[in-house]
Amino acid sequence: MSSVTWLDFSETHQQKLNEALKTFEEKGTVDDLGFGSIRDVISGSFFPGTSVLQTRAKYFLLIPWIYQYSEGRWGDQLKAKAADLERKLIAALMESEDTDGVIGSSRGKDLKNLPSSIYWSGLQTFGIFLLKGRGIRHYARMSNKSSDGTEFEGEFDQSSKSFWNKLPPAPPEFYSFKFAELALTKEEAVWLSERFMSAQSILGRPNLLNELVRSVQNRNHSFLDADYVWDVTFSDEVDKDLRSLVEHSRHFSRLAHGASLLYNLMLTEALTEKGREISFEYDYPDRLSEWILESKSSGLMQWCSEINLFWDCFEALDCKIPEKAQIFVTQLARFVATDGLDGFASNQGVRDLIKEREKNHKRHQARFFNDSRLNAYQGEAGLRPMNFRWNLVCRLFSDIATAYELETL
Repeated sequence: MSSVTWLDFSETHQQKLNEALKTFEEKGTVDDLGFGSIRDVISGSFFPGTSVLQTRAKYFLLIPWIYQYSEGRWGDQLKAKAADLERKLIAALMESEDTDGVIGSSRGKDLKNLPSSIYWSGLQTFGIFLLKGRGIRHYARMSNKSSDGTEFEGEFDQSSKSFWNKLPPAPPEFYSFKFAELALTKEEAVWLSERFMSAQSILGRPNLLNELVRSVQNRNHSFLDADYVWDVTFSDEVDKDLRSLVEHSRHFSRLAHGASLLYNLMLTEALTEKGREISFEYDYPDRLSEWILESKSSGLMQWCSEINLFWDCFEALDCKIPEKAQIFVTQLARFVATDGLDGFASNQGVRDLIKEREKNHKRHQARFFNDSRLNAYQGEAGLRPMNFRWNLVCRLFSDIATAYELETL
């Protein structure tokens, strides 16, 4: 039996752990070959402040409203009291007509992973919460000390007016926690758009959020119909290295998908070799053949032959890639560039590379080296194509775009 022990990490660390745990809920997102570390760097470069656990844009306001309300009322009990209000918020949101994306809708007051832990890093990235790098516990202690003008670890100054950026006002009935909505008003959407655009200056590097905000402001919502980020035509205002990374991400996603298809085929073969009965349907040879045809037409071989241009993008954007993941992708790309795509599924060098990568990445949990893990395989692992948080970002911007269409502020 596996277990998870919660330690008192920062909200950022907790969010990363929660995102890792979420991958176990969806078999299509399990990261047995370690592509996820590169995927996450790309996602963060495109859309900083976002997370796969986020659901709706309004939480970037709901959470600050709750904590500002709690600051002057409960002193050293701020964190616990605010958490209680977050749980009350669930029932209030469920009273509205639009309940899609309500965090905790199924667990109610038993919810442990509160919206604040999911959105806290983003609140800092967008300059909504003004103490960058500080978690909720630290903030609660500082808030308690600051109430009487006491200096906290040299950080509090009586000239500090708030821990929060100036927010649009909460609805008058909000603090009764009997009714709340996830829909944004136009004033809230305009304010949140400005905060999204602030991430570039706060982080000191470009991203794609500015371009999406400008599109919404110009009433151009066509990007919301795109299936993937590389299906969007970005303007020349977007940093050229970032635009290059968008195109690179398309090829990287395709290469990773091919490796994952082969990995699943190899697992099925391993079960058969051990005399195990295959109880699930699979068509990996056909899917790999289709992948090869599509990869040829998309220019994957050319991209693989110039794989260093991919890594150059990260260097230009000052992003760090885990060395082992970079080596694995480079080796995989070189096999494709040197040996071609036709023999990809039967290429012993590629197969050995995948086995070794799984062993190094998953260690004792590697299916090729752990019979119990292999026997637990149900026919699909890590096959969901990477979208680099695009679906999530479109949901957030759909909320904003809808509010922008309202007539008055």
